[in-house]
Amino acid sequence: MGNCPSFRRVFDKQICDTVKQLAQVFITVGHAEHSGDLRRYVASHDHAIREKAEIMVDHFHAQVIGHRKIGSQARAIGIANGIERAIQYFHAFKDYLKECKSPYAPIVADKYQTRIRRAAAAHHVRGQGPLAPQSHPPAEARHFCARFLQRLGDDSEVVRVAQLPIRLNAEILKKRICMIAAFIAVAFGLALLVWSADRFVEGSASTACHFGMPPLMIGMVIVGFGTSAPEMVVSALAASQGNPGIAVGNAYGSNITNIALILGLTALIRPIAVHSQVLRKELPILTTITALAAWQLWDGEISRIDAFVLLGAFGGLMAWSIWQGMQKKADALGREMEQELEVHIMPIRRAIFWLVIGLIVLIVSSRILVWGAVEIAQGFGVSDLIIGLTIVAVGTSLPELASSIIATRKGEHDIALGNVLGSNLFNTLAVVGIAGMIHPITVGPEVFSRDILVMATLTVSLFVIGYGVHGLGRINRFEGGALLLSYVGYTAYLASTVFGR
Repeated sequence: MGNCPSFRRVFDKQICDTVKQLAQVFITVGHAEHSGDLRRYVASHDHAIREKAEIMVDHFHAQVIGHRKIGSQARAIGIANGIERAIQYFHAFKDYLKECKSPYAPIVADKYQTRIRRAAAAHHVRGQGPLAPQSHPPAEARHFCARFLQRLGDDSEVVRVAQLPIRLNAEILKKRICMIAAFIAVAFGLALLVWSADRFVEGSASTACHFGMPPLMIGMVIVGFGTSAPEMVVSALAASQGNPGIAVGNAYGSNITNIALILGLTALIRPIAVHSQVLRKELPILTTITALAAWQLWDGEISRIDAFVLLGAFGGLMAWSIWQGMQKKADALGREMEQELEVHIMPIRRAIFWLVIGLIVLIVSSRILVWGAVEIAQGFGVSDLIIGLTIVAVGTSLPELASSIIATRKGEHDIALGNVLGSNLFNTLAVVGIAGMIHPITVGPEVFSRDILVMATLTVSLFVIGYGVHGLGRINRFEGGALLLSYVGYTAYLASTVFGR
């Protein structure tokens, strides 16, 4: 019975035949408890299959009972003894096929287990005696199995099943190659994604400078969108291709990664000072936006209206930040954009070239990444949400990790904080908003009860830490370690939901 689920996963078309054959054998031998399990298993399939299987089971059951009722006790005992002997030969048959060095020999044996056992039982009942001693009979068993296969040699079904290992080997090899290609695609796609986003930012910023755009607008709009371009393009493509789990998981997973992993690791390297302006403006805004995201996902869906609200809030936030910058009151978010803007101004032709190439490679690499992530999810039987929350989220957050560590080492704490806060605001508003406008997103209840809850808890924790639980206006190493441990615990929990099933 333990083989049924694996057969169902690997051979959807063969499972029902196998179940029926097992039912015949177990009923004939008299293992009623196994037949009950089979009946319950068959009951989960469609009505036609269930009806046929039950008729066969009842037929064989009546056959054995009938022999006993009419007094053919000797024949019934002979059948039982023959079946027991056939079980021995069945296992020997598996060993015989294993000598062919085919990993799928047991599957071929399972396919013909009933016919092998019945043939051995009939041989015994006809009075020809046992084919081998009661102990393990390798030589005689192999001889019997070889003759059995020879008798069935002209059977088209036997020919088809005999070719099954070859087809299976090709199919498994194809799946393995596909999985290897998927992992390579994810790694290659992430590398291209980071590289193309950097080229796109440099090219677009230089092009904007040549056309006379104010530096503040370049920093807030061009650089702001450019640094969040990986998350934006990946989620947009995932939504358009019908993978909402990757779209949402990438955005919210990046937020969790930014606070727990990036800020935690950065604070471990060097404590981060949290200035009062960040506490008064940026953190309350992020907390409010996180609450908005939680409210929208209460019903498990982000409609186009919800997406429009997110994009409207994003536009208002951008306008407010630009106005703040024009008033010479640049906040941490604005200073982070100004820092990102310090790039070499390229000639106009080169700038346009890198803008176009960066955008094209950004889209192509995002497609490669999404394809690889979906293949990995399907190959391991994992939801695309889990892949989006982990592999994709960490990969698209690598630029923020590098820039935060560099900024902290230089003592530019506002840049490190602005990097994380700005990225989380972009992810929650723009990334999810654009994905939701492309296609409404429907997710399971675990997104709200698990992922949104973790994201909100981390955001509030950052707010509390900033106000000074263990030191006013400072994320020390202890708190950084706590954030990092929370990320490890969250990831471990996600892994347990996958491998603990």
